[in-house]
Amino acid sequence: AFDRREWCYYNAMRSDAAGVSWLKRLRAGTFTTILYNHTTYAIYSSYEQQRDHPEYLACGPDGKPYAGYPAGRGMPRYTDPGFRAAAAAYMNKVFEAFPDLSAMSVGPPDGGIRMDARDVERYGTPGESLEQKTSRYVWEFHLFLAAELAKTHPGKRLIYMTGAGAREVPTTLARIPENLVVPLRGYSPAHRALESERRALALADGAWRPHRPPGQRAPVWNYFLWYRSPSHPRYPVIFTAALQEEMRDLAPVCDGKFIEIQPASIKQDGREVWRLNTPGLIHLMVYWQARLFWDPDQDRQPLLDEYYTLFFGPARDAMKGFYEFAEAVWTRQESRSVTETTGFLKPPDVDRYFELLARARADAGAGTVYDRRIARLEEEMQSLKQFFPSLKRTGPTFQAAVLDAAPAVDGDLAEYRGLAAIPLRDNWTGEAPASNGTEAVVALTPDRSALVVAVTCREDRMAHLKADCAK
Repeated sequence: AFDRREWCYYNAMRSDAAGVSWLKRLRAGTFTTILYNHTTYAIYSSYEQQRDHPEYLACGPDGKPYAGYPAGRGMPRYTDPGFRAAAAAYMNKVFEAFPDLSAMSVGPPDGGIRMDARDVERYGTPGESLEQKTSRYVWEFHLFLAAELAKTHPGKRLIYMTGAGAREVPTTLARIPENLVVPLRGYSPAHRALESERRALALADGAWRPHRPPGQRAPVWNYFLWYRSPSHPRYPVIFTAALQEEMRDLAPVCDGKFIEIQPASIKQDGREVWRLNTPGLIHLMVYWQARLFWDPDQDRQPLLDEYYTLFFGPARDAMKGFYEFAEAVWTRQESRSVTETTGFLKPPDVDRYFELLARARADAGAGTVYDRRIARLEEEMQSLKQFFPSLKRTGPTFQAAVLDAAPAVDGDLAEYRGLAAIPLRDNWTGEAPASNGTEAVVALTPDRSALVVAVTCREDRMAHLKADCAK
């Protein structure tokens, strides 16, 4: 049903033969090859290009180039004639180097796009938002490239890639050229299980849908990054019904997904290698997504029952109970930000997860392949036991004094003198840094209606700061 079934976990592709083999067994792949990424880095961001072509970089009101992301890479200026010519040359060279490529993006840097301060007033009309102006700026750059591509490579297509800060439908849009593909806005399908998120994505896609050429199906970028960082709580993210609903909705307008999935770094023979991260926790959702690529209308419950039987053997019923409970928890229509008292996850849920897994391991039989599969999932979730205890505050106490007058937000901390500053500790070491430390003072306005936090950020190399944060 979907031509594009791409899974990407970067470094791991070079060292995770087992993970790649599993994805291939799930029939991952693509019917047509595209290049869909932040490719403008190749044009403007190297040291040599920044030295030889500073005009390629977008600048702020102070005339200095934006830091970009990662910091120091800069931000491209789409209106510069030289940059435009270089972008067209790069696009043509890529299609010449890879004749089988069907489409590519000349995509912005990771983190989004910003207009050069000199260009802001040239776009849009008074009263339009900056994002609306930036969207027009990005659109016109793509119209230029699409026209160039039509001359040099008829039949090839350009993927419209806006980045954050330019996601509005441009006010100058009349029609989308046949060789320009507007993908759906990227998202995490796990969060689409929230009705508010689903509505927002439907509105974003609905604004573009009337302008797309009839029958055109575009790619979409997905994030399966729920267990990306060790600091992320390891609750199971299960949403089989919502994922099927999503794939049915996508079928008329989407040709498939480019999915980022998290890698993990491990040590092997004394060197660092990369593997697919948390395979126990992600296993079911990757399997289910792979099946939906081929048939989004298949009968969900019989397929899941088959999965529980084949993958967990005698523990089938207990694991079915585990996943159904996990899905009920994840799809609660409550905040994903969890505190001691708010959010979708509650302290009793954690105990229930591990009770169900213990019962499943007993049913599986010690040492069996089914037991090992459940044990892996259980091991990956261990840190969840410490999640709610970790939310309990254990730091030093502090007092919020009452100020004599309401403070101005002006960077002048003189009015806070006499209050005890609290040194902030380093996230990794837990200690207050010996140099370039940060301190905070907490106070109350005279009428006690507002809490005020004043922060001092020390920096011994002020001249090297990339951004002016005085405001």
